[in-house]
Amino acid sequence: MKRCAVLTTSGLNREWVYDSAFIDPLRARHGWTVTEHNWREVDMDALSKVNDVIIVRSTWDYQKHAKEFIETLRIVDDHNAKTGGGAVLSNRFDIIEWNLSKVYLQDLERSGVRIVPTKWCTSSSSSSSSSSSSSSSSSSSSSSSSSSYDIMAAMEKGLVDFNTSDVVVKPCVSASSTDTYHLTKDGSSGSVSMRGMGKEYVGAAAVEAVLKACYPSATERPHMIQPYLRSIKEEGELSLFYFALNHSHTIVKKPAQHDFRVQEDYEGTFELTEPPAELLAFAEKALLAVPGLRTSADLMYARVDVAKHNGEYCLIELELIEPSLYFNAAPGSGDRFADAFAKTFNRRV
Repeated sequence: MKRCAVLTTSGLNREWVYDSAFIDPLRARHGWTVTEHNWREVDMDALSKVNDVIIVRSTWDYQKHAKEFIETLRIVDDHNAKTGGGAVLSNRFDIIEWNLSKVYLQDLERSGVRIVPTKWCTSSSSSSSSSSSSSSSSSSSSSSSSSSYDIMAAMEKGLVDFNTSDVVVKPCVSASSTDTYHLTKDGSSGSVSMRGMGKEYVGAAAVEAVLKACYPSATERPHMIQPYLRSIKEEGELSLFYFALNHSHTIVKKPAQHDFRVQEDYEGTFELTEPPAELLAFAEKALLAVPGLRTSADLMYARVDVAKHNGEYCLIELELIEPSLYFNAAPGSGDRFADAFAKTFNRRV
């Protein structure tokens, strides 16, 4: 009996969860027994013993419990390493752990993948991120103690370094644009305003109060500052989906008129699109730069988020943990996922 456990979260809006698109054909066409479990409530050691594969899917609260999440998945990896049997994670554990914090983008940049220009505000950023003045380098760094850290100064430096009037700040461990803010500085008056989390803030005092509460220091809450990409509003953000390293489909996402976030939660829209060869090559270069990637079994699913900056494709994120795979956007994509899964893991059972 081929058995697969799918990890999810309780209380989700089922309109945005499309896991049945691959679960149904995996059961019906490929003969797998598939069960779903809330990752925070299940006995992971027991689950590892009775399943062949455990797949992380809609665990969409993991960022609130990041340490617990990684330690829970480590149980699966440790059990397999110690016994030589039991379940494997369909995206390899060390890849998931590496992908947890967005500082992984630094590794990809060092491998030659173009990322959005980034000012890293982390406790270790002074030693781990690029700060070269060369035009080929897109990252700078900042680190400081809690007592001396000034988020407003960091934002101002981002405005200057990126030669822009708009920057975005986001946590290094986050999902669904939680605590992501878009700050604008008026070039003539110097006044600042900000929007994020469904609210707008006008004036330096209001902006500073929110940012200081959210980002007290680079140590307590590592974060990143990037230029606001107007291309996302104008052309959209592109998401390319890969199953067992093979391209399945691509969508273009755009934010609502009043927002800068592309997620459906915030009234963003999306549509299927045909990716040009240049975009496919860029996305595949990013995928193949994942450290230690050996076979398609290491990476059952991946989402590559891309947008243009100064006319060139830049990587926004490489989503390897629990991305929405937008099965609803591409007819047949759930079947393609099930087929790729069965082809990859049938040989193991």
